[in-house]
Amino acid sequence: MILSVGCTLSYEVQTPTANFTFNILANRDTYQHVVDEGIRLTPDIPIGGRTATSKGNRVFRVEAALGSFEVSYRGTVDVRRPAVPAEVQIDHPGRLPLSILTCMLPSRYCESDCFAQQAWDLFGKFPNRADQVGKFAGGWMRLWYIR
Repeated sequence: MILSVGCTLSYEVQTPTANFTFNILANRDTYQHVVDEGIRLTPDIPIGGRTATSKGNRVFRVEAALGSFEVSYRGTVDVRRPAVPAEVQIDHPGRLPLSILTCMLPSRYCESDCFAQQAWDLFGKFPNRADQVGKFAGGWMRLWYIR
């Protein structure tokens, strides 16, 4: 599946200079290949080093001067992820691979700690909660992959 992504961020720098680290570049991994991408800075200033963080996020730095500053990113990404299973199997959390546990912790992308009450409200009344959550998660994953 070919996806087009992009964003434009605008700032008003109110000090003589300001340093920015941007984490807006499309990820490169086993399942997705960046076909084309571009970064535009206004005013046109040099981009510092581009690097990948320990989690694989691609970042870059710039130093902007006093005044208006804008960064635009666009990318075309070829995504080839494995198919979502027809049924999600329920397992004990203690048997989950350690590599995915960090994905379950709260982050700025998914504030899982804020959803505890909502999850209880949705699934707490079912006698077999794990089964209901599994069905819900499977449906959500299929919707996410279709988009």
